[in-house]
Amino acid sequence: MAKFGEVFSTTWKVLVALLLISLGVIVISFMIGVIGRSTQSASSRDMTIWYRMADEKHTSMPLSRWNKLVAAAIKQHCPWNGMTKDEVEKAIGKPLSLSDNGSSWHYERTAQEEDCTKYVGDKCSVQTVHQTADFFFSPNGYLGPVAIGHGRMAVQELFFRDFLRQLR
Repeated sequence: MAKFGEVFSTTWKVLVALLLISLGVIVISFMIGVIGRSTQSASSRDMTIWYRMADEKHTSMPLSRWNKLVAAAIKQHCPWNGMTKDEVEKAIGKPLSLSDNGSSWHYERTAQEEDCTKYVGDKCSVQTVHQTADFFFSPNGYLGPVAIGHGRMAVQELFFRDFLRQLR
């Protein structure tokens, strides 16, 4: 039969081990919380910069030049960052769907490609491609910087191809 001292010694070791494990879990949880907060503040800082870029784009050049750029963008059906929601709608039409607060507009289209996208033998079988694009607006209603070539769709392919050719 085990003596009281041996049992107490083993129990004491188990309690110390549990205490150390608990302290380790607390330290790791604290570190995760600190990292999460720093990521969140960096993200909100990035959004503040993004909003400022959208809101101030039209002030980055003389008004006459901005108006010509917007008129050309509307004519070429090409949204440009810094445009208002009304200007974007004139350029590419009403979105297929809106976010709840109207800050995100979603578009889809099936486009005729210049080049064949799929062949059966030597014959072209598919020359169209289904494309989607999402556009994001600042709280003041200006189109944010449009990222060209992101994973869900290259916005350049959907709207900018002809417009960018004319700018060259």
